[in-house]
Amino acid sequence: MLSIWIIVIFSISFAWIVRKSHREHDASGPLHMYSAVRAIAAFPGMVIETYNLLFAYPQSVPNRFASTPGFTAYDKETTSYGYVLVPRFSMERGSPIVDLVEEKTWTVKHTWAMDIKELNKKVKENTIISNEKYQMFHPHLMQDGSIIFHDEKGPLVRLSACNEIMWAADIKAHHSISVDHEGNIWAPILRPHKENDDFEDDRIAKFSPNGDLLYEKPVKDILIENGYRGLIYGVQNISRSIPIEERSVHLNYIQPALYDGKYWKKGDLLLSLRHTSTVFLYRPSTNKILWLQVGPWLNQHRPDFVGEDSISVFGNDVVRADGYRFFEDGHNTIYLYNLSNGTVSTPYDAIMKRLQVMTAAGGGARILDDGSAIVDEEGAGRLLRISQKGIVWSFVNTIDTQTAGIIGWSRYLSKDEISSISLECKKNEGNR
Repeated sequence: MLSIWIIVIFSISFAWIVRKSHREHDASGPLHMYSAVRAIAAFPGMVIETYNLLFAYPQSVPNRFASTPGFTAYDKETTSYGYVLVPRFSMERGSPIVDLVEEKTWTVKHTWAMDIKELNKKVKENTIISNEKYQMFHPHLMQDGSIIFHDEKGPLVRLSACNEIMWAADIKAHHSISVDHEGNIWAPILRPHKENDDFEDDRIAKFSPNGDLLYEKPVKDILIENGYRGLIYGVQNISRSIPIEERSVHLNYIQPALYDGKYWKKGDLLLSLRHTSTVFLYRPSTNKILWLQVGPWLNQHRPDFVGEDSISVFGNDVVRADGYRFFEDGHNTIYLYNLSNGTVSTPYDAIMKRLQVMTAAGGGARILDDGSAIVDEEGAGRLLRISQKGIVWSFVNTIDTQTAGIIGWSRYLSKDEISSISLECKKNEGNR
């Protein structure tokens, strides 16, 4: 009996110290003790994570939506439908794939599959170690039926409709892939810091359709040259003990303007910096930041141009603290910022709350011409089309009742956007 009470007292005391270490992690406390406590408390999670990597389904998460597996249509009155690029890991093939799905019926129209061995023959610096961890991330469909994608922090790749590698840029590309009005490709990349190997620079980069690097610039330089050095050095502790990813601004999206608006021109860029909850409008031709806003979104993704004077932002709205995250408002939020008057609205808040849209990292939303929105709940393996009134459809990348597969940043395509694209397989389209 005494041993049981010792265990109970120890458990309560340890839980109190863990709670205190999170609440009072400041200069006045015994930081070395708190760090040790958190390391011990994190050990069970590390064991579970290791088990999942070794034995669980690849690229999977707990299934929060077992009652609605696969595709479910709710609104029969919607008439405007398009297509969705869905990158996922195929259990049947044992490899990553991208499906082009017809939205209305969720019928697969074309599939691209990656040969990791062939990719590794084309790159030297950024070879791929694991087929099961590889993601064909944020694919962009080109006019000839090829797609451009990368593994997170891996080579930028163009794959033909026949699944032949047309080219591979041997560089650390990450997060978004976007094509501008001239047909060039924009993606965030990482480079070693020129003065400190412990750091990596987040950079914006532009590639030609053939994969040639045309332009790159560190985000740090853009901010400093425009008077925003406080967003680099004034908001976080620069320390060798902090992982590289935590020391960066964490550029996670580049969205080129494809048309002129009241406050932007074609070729301007919307950039999203997660670690500082910052979105800004940048003109590369003049190296000028035209507009910058910190919050109200938190740790956001996927800014986009809406209409003539507005910008949408997908707010993950999580607070990051010592390895764990919690949702500030209980769900993700789609923000609409009006540049004309500086007002912010959240028109989809009620439905996002009701559907419990919660991806702590990644994800995004695109507002369509009819006012509905495509929502990518990456960390939960779910895609949604919603309106301000309700849900149009949902898709859960179901593996089984307990497990869902991660979706590596989907992309919606309207009928107009896909009408001129050929998916015909033409062998030997030229590769390097």
